[in-house]
Amino acid sequence: VLFLEPLVLRLRLAERRRHPHRRPRGPVLDPRPEYLDLLGGRLDTNSLFIADRLAACGIELRYKTTVGDDLSDIVAVLKTALRRARVVILTGGLGPTIDDLTREAVAQATGHRLSRRKAALDGMIARLVEWGRTPTTTQFRQAMIPARAEILFNPVGTAPGFSLVWKGT
Repeated sequence: VLFLEPLVLRLRLAERRRHPHRRPRGPVLDPRPEYLDLLGGRLDTNSLFIADRLAACGIELRYKTTVGDDLSDIVAVLKTALRRARVVILTGGLGPTIDDLTREAVAQATGHRLSRRKAALDGMIARLVEWGRTPTTTQFRQAMIPARAEILFNPVGTAPGFSLVWKGT
């Protein structure tokens, strides 16, 4: 979430250029099942943080959705969000484990194939070297990024984010 600020600022500027008199709006999707457990689960502070940052940039948050680790569910929710808003922010699901499905969901929903991106791989490896570690086989999944997406380097972890302009939005 720490690297969200530059992305939100770019989105805000692009939206203002396209529609100078309209306030941008967008949903936040959170594909993490730990937030679905309403009885003793975790408090979702990420969406509150993001909502505050979006509001400070003049972007109105209209929807927030939490979805479990099921690829078809994430794709369906993402397609709905893409119909509703010009800006969609997803959190979570970029790690190395098999249940980190955000990359695959974005690829399916937008028709952009995943490919291992050298810049993403180099950034991940550099971070692991800083920590005195070598990448595991599963960590290489983190460098799989949808085609034409801009890589957002993660200043605190190994999984890069990405920004994808789709259908001109």
